[in-house]
Amino acid sequence: MKLRDPLEEEIAIVKKRAIPEEILGIVVSAFFDILVLGCIPKGIMTIIRKGSIPFAIFSIIVQLLLLGLAVFVFTIMIGSIKKISCINKGQYRVEECTIEKINVSVSHKKRVVWATVKTTEGKSIKIKVRYKIKKSDVGKRAVIVRFDPKKKFDDELVVIGTYDE
Repeated sequence: MKLRDPLEEEIAIVKKRAIPEEILGIVVSAFFDILVLGCIPKGIMTIIRKGSIPFAIFSIIVQLLLLGLAVFVFTIMIGSIKKISCINKGQYRVEECTIEKINVSVSHKKRVVWATVKTTEGKSIKIKVRYKIKKSDVGKRAVIVRFDPKKKFDDELVVIGTYDE
């Protein structure tokens, strides 16, 4: 891959496309964590009021599972915050490419968007797309954003525009 530092225009577009989606993820995660953590004191109050040992054991197990879920969602939120920090500081490299094809695979569980891109070296790569992409983006110029390997973030595809722009 021919990685290079992003141009000023590309930095602005990557920030414009990536940061709002990451912020949305942070807000949803924070709301979910507050909701889950709000259930734990309510469960403790119910244990005290009920006074039943089997109910208390069951309730404690459920509360520990909820706490584990809250911690998991919190780590996802921290990952989004770190990614925003990397984007703002410009701690990433890019490779130019052209979008050849966009596939949407839908299963009973989720919808995944894949884009086949052609790099400047002529190599075709299939990459999972997170940030907004449309069928009309086929043929447009894009960049593959590669973060520092130590950060352990996946590559991201961000559409820049047409070659005419």
